[in-house]
Amino acid sequence: MLFVEQQYAELNTRYVGMNDKLLEWQLRAETAEAQLHTRQERSSRGANPPLPVTSSSPKPRHRKSAERTTGPLPKHLVSLLAFARGHNVAETKVQTHMNIGLLPVKHGEWTDTDGTGVTLALDGKGRAAFYQLYREVPPFVQWSQCPHQETERSGGKMNL
Repeated sequence: MLFVEQQYAELNTRYVGMNDKLLEWQLRAETAEAQLHTRQERSSRGANPPLPVTSSSPKPRHRKSAERTTGPLPKHLVSLLAFARGHNVAETKVQTHMNIGLLPVKHGEWTDTDGTGVTLALDGKGRAAFYQLYREVPPFVQWSQCPHQETERSGGKMNL
């Protein structure tokens, strides 16, 4: 029985390693695809440059405001550590994947609704990556009190 448990543990470790590699390659492919798309857009603009605008008053540019990194935790973010605890994923595992770039996180100094300090948070993209990394790795559990809106599988979003 001990031998079987050791073999199972070894296979599980290999499985987790392969999942890590798979997610890493998926993220690399998405990044490469986005870069290719950007290059294609630039080259198509270069072939047919836009006509100059002859307006007497230039239109103001709308800049995306920088995301707030202090104060109350924004509604679209969730505490990384609370999220990991709720889904029964080890904090050390999550931090390792964050440090090697597999788990995209937001850094800040926020306060959660219960007054807890939050320095690491997940947005929608981070929650999707979290789900991809850990959903089939025991002891991952679905969390009935998940502090974010449930998203659908369609549109590239995951059901967490």
